[in-house]
Amino acid sequence: MVLYNGLRLPDIGSGTYPYKEELVSLIPAMVDKGYRLFDTSDNYHNERFLGRGLSCVDLKLQNEIIVMSKYSRPQKSVRASFEESSESVFPDNLKGTRRIDIYLMHWPYPHLWKRRWREMEELYLAGSCKAIGVCNFNERKMQELLSFCRVKPMINQFECHPAFQQRELLQICRDENIQVVSYSPLARKCRDLFDNEILLSIAGTHNKTVSQIILKWNISEGRIPIPASSNMVHVTENIGLDFDLDADEIAMINSLEKGMRIRFDPDKRFAFPYRMAFFAYNLFLNVTTKAK
Repeated sequence: MVLYNGLRLPDIGSGTYPYKEELVSLIPAMVDKGYRLFDTSDNYHNERFLGRGLSCVDLKLQNEIIVMSKYSRPQKSVRASFEESSESVFPDNLKGTRRIDIYLMHWPYPHLWKRRWREMEELYLAGSCKAIGVCNFNERKMQELLSFCRVKPMINQFECHPAFQQRELLQICRDENIQVVSYSPLARKCRDLFDNEILLSIAGTHNKTVSQIILKWNISEGRIPIPASSNMVHVTENIGLDFDLDADEIAMINSLEKGMRIRFDPDKRFAFPYRMAFFAYNLFLNVTTKAK
């Protein structure tokens, strides 16, 4: 997959939530299996464990790895959070030469996200990271961002699996050449999917697992899935996608849409007290900025 700014990404990556200490041994094993894209966040509280895992990887391979992290603390500046994440992730031998490659805004924080997106743009334009993007921006927020931004996001990361495909949002991203990264691509192995006769039949045809069929479906549709697992059987299975789905099989999987969101709804993520807190903080920032 290639972002609109030319950055090339692997067809599949790995999530790291909710793992912590496990990452120290898991990351080198995953790199050995072929993984080169890892997704984390400052609010997963695992960046330093990812960094310890990376320190166990051969230096040449370290330089092939792309780390994607997220800005999740809107009370802090984007620059400060980015530098803290970079310090946490990269081992001592890479400090000062490597930073987070891709930095995403984790949520459209009420009253604050536009201000913080400007800071994201500045981070990218200064050459501090290779790409910027967003997470959990729905159709309305994407349209608002696209009418406002100076630098268009290169990525939108959101929940996407056969039972929750978000087709309108996918189309916006496709039209704007924004790469979609699918989180929870296996719907946490929900039985509604993993016992589905269509998926089981397609899996049988290819002598693959349902997980492999779903991940290949994402890739075939131009999305980058980031499944997370600490089970090496599943880790190996998830990257073993040496087969193709035909158009009829993809159409059958597309027919499984049922609006089954399993993660947070961006429109309901922030209850009233949070919205008021963000509003008050934004007001404070406006006042202090004008006072300078």
